[in-house]
Parts: sequence; structure tokens; C-alpha cells
Amino acid sequence: MLTQNGCDQLREDFKEILLAENAPGGMVIFHNSDCAEVRDLDLSAIETDSLNERLDVLVKGLPSYGWRKRDGVVNVEPRGIKVELLETQVAYFAYKTSSNLDSVADSLIHTAEVRQVVANSNLLDGLYFGGLQSPPSKKPGTEVVLHNKSVRQILNDIVQRRKRGLWVYSEQIFDHRRTFTL
Repeated sequence: MLTQNGCDQLREDFKEILLAENAPGGMVIFHNSDCAEVRDLDLSAIETDSLNERLDVLVKGLPSYGWRKRDGVVNVEPRGIKVELLETQVAYFAYKTSSNLDSVADSLIHTAEVRQVVANSNLLDGLYFGGLQSPPSKKPGTEVVLHNKSVRQILNDIVQRRKRGLWVYSEQIFDHRRTFTL
């Protein structure tokens, strides 16, 4: 069972790899899933500068997880699991590239399409603990308008435009209900 600490370790290792490579990323974590234990990974011992090889080492001991690039963003997620909320199509979403990322994530989670999926899936909103992380841009912001994109594509777009950063979607069972955080 991937423990809360194991999930935290996986996220931190992934974040460290992304920072070293100055690459944007996204991650899906199921805290109550059956998967291999996360082991302490000494990233400094990896003898390669290849992002692909470093990511292969990250998921090697986690057969239920895999990685791939989507829209220029590295995504790490459980294999074979479709996350309905992340696949939800949003007809219209706009944000400013200079906006606080917590407010952008909050706006995304409160779109009509996402609220509908949350209600139909009996998901309980979790707290947003900065699951969308990216250092602030020093450039003046521009407005981005996206049409008919999935939540995952929107999250990838946000970190891709900043050329760095990490979004994290997490689900766990809390008080007998599925809870999600972003």
C-alpha cells in the first residue's frame, strides 16, 4: 500500500527531478491504492543526465505507476486508471499567466463542468494545499483562453506556459468518501 509518506516521497522525488531538468510536470496520486511501497531514492546516485532515464528510475520500483510526456509536460500517474475529473472537458476557461496559481486552480475546480463531475461522482472537495506549484513569473501576464480542453490539458497548459512547475491531483478515502485535492 502506498502510504501517505510514500506518496509524499514520490511527489518530492518527482519534483526534484523536474527542478533539476527545469521541466514542467503533473502527477496523479491515489493514497488508498494498492501499489508497491515507495523506497527512499537517492537521486544524486543516478548516473545520468537524461530526463527519461531519471524518470525510468523513479517509477522502476513502482510497477503500478508510469510516466509519459503530454503536451510538453511530464505526467506521472498510476497505470491503467482513468481519472474522470482530469478527463472532464471544459468548454471555456480563461486565466492570466501572472495570476496566483491557487486562484487559477480554484477557478478551474469551480467550473460548471468540473462541479457536475464532482457531484455525479460523489467526490468530496479536499483542501487545496498548493497542488499547483510554480514559481511566479517575472514577465507581465497575458490572458490565456482555452476552449474544449480537458482539466488535465488545462493544468498542463498552465505549467507549460511557465516552463516549470508541478500540478498534483490526489484522491483518497476520507470518512468513507472519496476526497480529491488539487
